[in-house]
Amino acid sequence: METILLVEDEPAIRGLIAIALRGVGYRVREARHGREALRRFDESVDLLLVDMRLPYVSGPEVIAHLREQRPALKVLTVSGYPLSGPTDLPFLPKPFARQALLNAVRSVLDSD
Repeated sequence: METILLVEDEPAIRGLIAIALRGVGYRVREARHGREALRRFDESVDLLLVDMRLPYVSGPEVIAHLREQRPALKVLTVSGYPLSGPTDLPFLPKPFARQALLNAVRSVLDSD
């Protein structure tokens, strides 16, 4: 079972994403903001799914910090603001459909 660290500050959105991911068999760890994501990360995480605009520690800062620990960490960024994240990372614009989310997650996890 693959583990996803989901970092989203909006409770309703975080809840819906977590339900969708758990519904297809992923293990999901939830973080409400960047600081919590840094605390919840460990070697069992297969994918970081992170909103780019977060309180305390931004999405790009979370990515940079966690990739210092694990350079090959797979990352999927999401945001309601176009081009708000690093352009070299997979990006899913909000709002997105459940199937678009699941397809993007699977695509990133299956990438080399």
